[in-house]
Amino acid sequence: IALGAEVRMRNVEDNNLVSLAALHFHTNILQYLIELDHPDIPVWKNLVEMLCGENIAKKESSVKCLEILSTFKSDSWKCILEAGTIPVLVKML
Repeated sequence: IALGAEVRMRNVEDNNLVSLAALHFHTNILQYLIELDHPDIPVWKNLVEMLCGENIAKKESSVKCLEILSTFKSDSWKCILEAGTIPVLVKML
């Protein structure tokens, strides 16, 4: 990323950097991206988008990663709340 990687790219299945990390449960990469706070890598927003989609694997991966990331920092809950995650999770129930 520091050398200029194109972080907005998506593959043929419309997966981006965040969704690929989540699908493979690489929460350490997601934590790094959260700390990086790059404007083109909205981790929380991307995880919510995964929850809103039709793909069950993406939904499941997103929920698992959100569970781990919720304890990543003491204020992670604020980021989760601000990303609009709670209404989406309630709707899934």
